[in-house]
Amino acid sequence: QIARCQACSHEHNLLKPSVALFGEFESLEIEAQLRRDLPYVDLLLVMGSALLVPPLSLIPQSLPHHIPQLLINIERILPNHLFDIQMIGDSD
Repeated sequence: QIARCQACSHEHNLLKPSVALFGEFESLEIEAQLRRDLPYVDLLLVMGSALLVPPLSLIPQSLPHHIPQLLINIERILPNHLFDIQMIGDSD
């Protein structure tokens, strides 16, 4: 079931999932969490992102080369980061 805002009456009343949008998070908090989590990463999965917002955009190049990286996206990410697997195109 899709979560919708009960206070909104227009058709675009969908509640957004946990995503990071430009300007919506504290960079220092995210960077601290990344430093804590990076030693435990065994796979990077990027889905539906242009990876334009730092510090999240820095995650792929922050990982050791032995960590597999998978991109599932409608278009390639520029500048081209070399993901191990890239599934590019419409998911429908």
